[in-house]
Amino acid sequence: MAVPIVLPVVIAGGVGTRLWPISRKSLPKQFCSIFGDQSLFQKTLARVSNEVFHTPIVITNGEYRFLVSDQLATIKSDAEIYLEPFGRNTAPAVIAAAFIAQEKHEDALVAVLPADHLIVDKQAFIDALMIGITDAIAGKLVTFGVQPDSAETGYGYIEVKESRRQGVLEVLTFHEKPDAERANEYTLSGRHLWNTGIFLFKPSTMIELAEKFQSETVRLVRSAVNSIEVDLGYKKLPDKFWSRIRNQSVDYAICEHATNIACVPFSHYWNDLGDWKSFAATRKQDVNGNVLSANTTEIDCKNTFLLSKNNRIHLAALGVDNIVAVVNEDAVLVANKDRSQEVKNLVESLETNNVHQSSWHRKDYRPWGNFEALNLESNYQLKKLQVKPGGKLSLQSHQFRSEHWVVVKGRATVVIDGNKFYLEENQSTYIAPGQKHSLANDTDDWLTIIEVQVGSYLGEDDIVRYEDIYNRDLNKSG
Repeated sequence: MAVPIVLPVVIAGGVGTRLWPISRKSLPKQFCSIFGDQSLFQKTLARVSNEVFHTPIVITNGEYRFLVSDQLATIKSDAEIYLEPFGRNTAPAVIAAAFIAQEKHEDALVAVLPADHLIVDKQAFIDALMIGITDAIAGKLVTFGVQPDSAETGYGYIEVKESRRQGVLEVLTFHEKPDAERANEYTLSGRHLWNTGIFLFKPSTMIELAEKFQSETVRLVRSAVNSIEVDLGYKKLPDKFWSRIRNQSVDYAICEHATNIACVPFSHYWNDLGDWKSFAATRKQDVNGNVLSANTTEIDCKNTFLLSKNNRIHLAALGVDNIVAVVNEDAVLVANKDRSQEVKNLVESLETNNVHQSSWHRKDYRPWGNFEALNLESNYQLKKLQVKPGGKLSLQSHQFRSEHWVVVKGRATVVIDGNKFYLEENQSTYIAPGQKHSLANDTDDWLTIIEVQVGSYLGEDDIVRYEDIYNRDLNKSG
């Protein structure tokens, strides 16, 4: 039997709030370089970069399109990007992937891959996919499970028959994330595997299952895929259909109801990095069960995870047990390790109280580059702007603040009220409230600007945008 080419579909739209304060809405965990120089998203693409696979498809939130593009360019990937106008969990994205695959590569199998998982052995991962191909061709929905080594309430579970059939198990039921008692029962049963959320299937298999169990969602997703809009080279699923789709996981919407599901056990290292407890499990422990990063010190601690992501802040702990402490540039988390899943609730509380750090990092990524807030007072703010080669900020004005720009690296092209001029290193300019202005980098090197804002209101929404080469909303900042 000829082995069909597999079409990887990388789902990269989640926020990952349980890994706050490192993962936030403005830079979710899949785009963070947590393990080495590459992000989890980039590592996922690297696992599907040989002759077994078609050019990948990435389905992500529209807010992350430029971030995705930049990370793909860094690893020289030509993956095709599809944008959701807003998140609707995994079921609509997976169904959309089936329709897209059916249109692009009718004979291909689809491999749905979350973008935020840690899988160390690339070849073992590919081998597992190859084991599942026969069942996928036969019309089964193939999933992949990991033998649990602890009772985890943060994972879904797959109940399987004990008998093996050429390395493939028959799935009996799917279980959502259980409570502690049920998780312990599943772990000891020998019949349950952790659900990785990785799937392999023929497009027609997924569409038939979705039509059987989620007919209205299928109708709306099909309409969205058939009406895809093209925006600056990105394929966007239209709001008018996506807004009416139910927010459901593929497990809940389809897998819990289907009977034609097979499972391939994956015996090599896998971690979905769903919370700080699971993150800590990826690191080496000392004799007391502590996991420490650089810039941390502990005395008389047990089962404690200390992480400092700021080289200027040393984290020290004394006599604590079962604690997670994470330091970022502008926020600190201290939590009971066993309540790591509840960090999501904490972030929701921060959002409700309008705490800026709930969603936004000090460094904010934009299509033209990024800016970092260095200092903020009641009437002035200091920022560092980095504009990539060819990058250009929108033509805009502000009502409540003035701006001072100082070039510290590179050469800036500046326009103020129609007057165009250039600033070299150690040169500066002033923009008064109400003046139309733009900043561009027409060189082959990065441009660095120090921006001082002074005024009665310094919010990012104090902007009137007139022109933008990235075709963004003229009523939004950046």
